[in-house]
Amino acid sequence: MIYYIDNIPSDLADKVEKHIISPEIYWNYKTFTILPEHVSEDNAVSDDFVVRDHPIMHSVMYWQHTTVDWCGVVSELSNYLIDYFANNIVYEKLILGRIMANMTFPTKTAVGTIQQPHTDCIRGDPYYSFLYYPITCDGDTYFFESEKTKKNNLIAKASPIKGTGVFYNSDMVHAGSLPVLSDKRIAINFMFERTLSY
Repeated sequence: MIYYIDNIPSDLADKVEKHIISPEIYWNYKTFTILPEHVSEDNAVSDDFVVRDHPIMHSVMYWQHTTVDWCGVVSELSNYLIDYFANNIVYEKLILGRIMANMTFPTKTAVGTIQQPHTDCIRGDPYYSFLYYPITCDGDTYFFESEKTKKNNLIAKASPIKGTGVFYNSDMVHAGSLPVLSDKRIAINFMFERTLSY
């Protein structure tokens, strides 16, 4: 399941953009997209793609019911998303599991490559993800079919446009790419736990 969402209220999108590029956000440097020990054959993609992982700046805003960098703007967006998805797409109650933001920068070695393909959770876990784009930039996100028996083929891609995002099963293989024309790329990943009752 994958849905492209482009109806985030513009005033809310403006608030999130202002916050995410402000000095209020603390970014940590990571030399990889995912831990090297989590890279597996399950995340292999077709030979049409060149995978070359690059460092990222990473900010954990919320993790498993523990506030890390909670603020009104992120909370407002999260509440909007929970209500929208529950009443328009999945029709089940969702609980916020985590919010993480990633920021990447252009580099010569990134041209024509994608970051390490990965899933947001173990396959079969009851989670949905929403990858939100708070700024407009280049650096598409690629989504692949998830089959363990063969390399994963591209099924969708999304371009980072402010106020839009992609809603998908958290166990879907996906990969970002670094910007080439923009000075930075930022994406905020929301993960929601599914419940059986509504």
